[in-house]
Amino acid sequence: MLFRSGTALNFRGISQSRVGGIFVVGNSNITGVEFGATASSITIHAQIGKIHVSGCNIGVFIGDNQGYQFSDTVFEDIYGADCNIGVYFTGENTLAMYYHRVAAYNNTNYGVLIEQGGGAIGSLQVAASGNDIFFGQTNGANHNKLNRWDIVSGYSEEGANGEVFINSAACTDTNPFREQIVMRGFRCTPFSSTNVENFVRWNLNGDLIFENCTFTHGTQLPWAVIDGNPAYRAARDRKSTRLNSSHLGIS
Repeated sequence: MLFRSGTALNFRGISQSRVGGIFVVGNSNITGVEFGATASSITIHAQIGKIHVSGCNIGVFIGDNQGYQFSDTVFEDIYGADCNIGVYFTGENTLAMYYHRVAAYNNTNYGVLIEQGGGAIGSLQVAASGNDIFFGQTNGANHNKLNRWDIVSGYSEEGANGEVFINSAACTDTNPFREQIVMRGFRCTPFSSTNVENFVRWNLNGDLIFENCTFTHGTQLPWAVIDGNPAYRAARDRKSTRLNSSHLGIS
């Protein structure tokens, strides 16, 4: 089939269902695969297999921006490459989700855009995108609709000039991010830029190397932990070093 615009495959209202492996090669005008819900057809308790998409405007789009319920669903493997946005998560009611692996490579603007909702990612693997990981809406609105995200492990490979490891936008509404975002066991090599703005609860740890990074707290009392991987701390005679605000430019 040839798709010139719109969405190649759109799954809505698939509660208690299973979707197998899907591989889509598209074009810059379409969304490859979309999972969501409608007012009359919610999606809960679904089991999704491998979803691999390349060459689209948006590779894999998950959630619903109209506020319909999409929750308690498991994804085995999501991969978006050679798109404008590799993998896009949204929906204020897209909650209690689990993703075994999310991977995004060689995407022009965003590797993984985590706009709203909440869930857990077993392994997040991103590289070679304009913004490897972006939290929140790009215009800074509706920060209170980005709920708890727990990223268990992952890596981001060495960034090219201008590539951003983690990015976010300053608040345009009155509520900064209100829930906790945790990235643990993560590994990244030097990036030319990291720009984290208006996070209230932020925990990032792993085998990390930062360069020219800025972490700016929001209007509420900030709580941030940025630390190295304990496995890389020396035993006995050598002292471990905990990064602090003077090293990171936290303001």
